[in-house]
Amino acid sequence: MCLLKHPDITQDTMARYFHLDKGTIARTVKKMEDAEYISRRVDPDNRRAFRLSLTRKGYQIAPEIMAIDQEWEQAVSCQLTKEEKEHLQVLLRQVASSSIQTIRALEGEN
Repeated sequence: MCLLKHPDITQDTMARYFHLDKGTIARTVKKMEDAEYISRRVDPDNRRAFRLSLTRKGYQIAPEIMAIDQEWEQAVSCQLTKEEKEHLQVLLRQVASSSIQTIRALEGEN
């Protein structure tokens, strides 16, 4: 739910956020726009960029999507203790951070 946390984000920023290529984001955005979950408008500061926002329909479905995500997380971690879940989150954050640093290094961003 990137657009809940980052309303009015550009497509390019979203591609970097998810570490996906621009074409993948563009196709997904088009499908979501056609389904009226998001709106896309030209960025006034950069006429070649688009800014994305949730529509009313997008905001309405967001709680359902978040609930599905939470249910899945609970289902796949139901055999872990609270401490194991907390430790797993720490480890996954470390792996994610390392992954982001590696991608940036490979892209020459650092």
